[in-house]
Formats: sequence, structure tokens, C-alpha cells
Amino acid sequence: MIESGNDAVFNDSISKKSENALSEALMNYKDKISLKGEIIVNDTFLQKQIELEISFLYYSIDDQDIFSTLKITPKIDSLLESKGKRFGLITIVSGFTRAKGNYGAQIAKGIGMGIATLGFYSETPIESYSNLCIMIVDSKENNIAFFRKSSLKEEEPYDVEVLKKQIFDIFEGYFW
Repeated sequence: MIESGNDAVFNDSISKKSENALSEALMNYKDKISLKGEIIVNDTFLQKQIELEISFLYYSIDDQDIFSTLKITPKIDSLLESKGKRFGLITIVSGFTRAKGNYGAQIAKGIGMGIATLGFYSETPIESYSNLCIMIVDSKENNIAFFRKSSLKEEEPYDVEVLKKQIFDIFEGYFW
């Protein structure tokens, strides 16, 4: 959430809203992408380790053509195998939204900057941003079988319809 200026701060309620919207959006495609359920990790230490491994995989992929050469990490692999699953779908939603009044204030600031510099420099703020990354990991081959992401400016990261569109775009040409 960007409450003042252009500095984002973590917001639990927006994050939970985005998590719920993603779950709803995924359920819209559950038959087409063959979702069989969710793996819940109750151990908070293990959950943090898996989150770190997911972040490692996400940030290790800088070129979408090389993702299949990355090996999945040990905790993710053992979690899938312990649940009797070969494939796992990993989703990451990130982005931002602005607090009420912040966007208008930033537009006014950009206009003021444009006037002050005689039009040579002006900032145009982005109201919101939704970034969705999806990986399919394969515990048998110990690799990332699929990786794509979708980034949309001026779209809310907690809007179910936005996330449905992003899921559709990500899987277009793969599942449909």
C-alpha cells in the first residue's frame, strides 16, 4: 500500500485480500489446469523455509527460456513427495495499490514539476500494479516445468477479474 508519497509499505489486509482473490481466480480454472487441492504447511518454521526457497527460485529466473535448467529446492521437493504429488503449482502475487487521495496528490505533484521545469520533466504516477508469477515444479524431474509471469499497470493486485485475466494470459498456449 502506498499511503503517502511513493513509498510502499506492507499491508496485511491488502495482502490477505489479494491471497483470497488469487484463490478465487484459480478456482475459476481448476478443471483446465488440473488443480487437485492445496498443500497446507502448518509448521511455521517449515513454511518460512519454503517461502525462502520459492523466493530463491523466483529471483533465480532471469530469463524465461532457462527456467527448466533450475533444480527445485530440497524442501519443496520433499514436501511434494511427502504429499504424493509429482507437480506443484506455485503462485506469487505482488504489486501495490494507493490509499485514497494519494494518487490525486501524486498527479498534482507531477503537474507542478512539469510547470516548474517548463515541461522538460514530469512524473506520471501509476495508480496500481499487479504482478502474477506462476511456476509448475516437477518433483520427479526435480526441475521447474513451467514459468511465466504477467504484469499489469493500472490494475489492482486484489481484483479477482484482473487475476483471472492474468492467469488466462499466463496459461494461454500451454493449457488452452
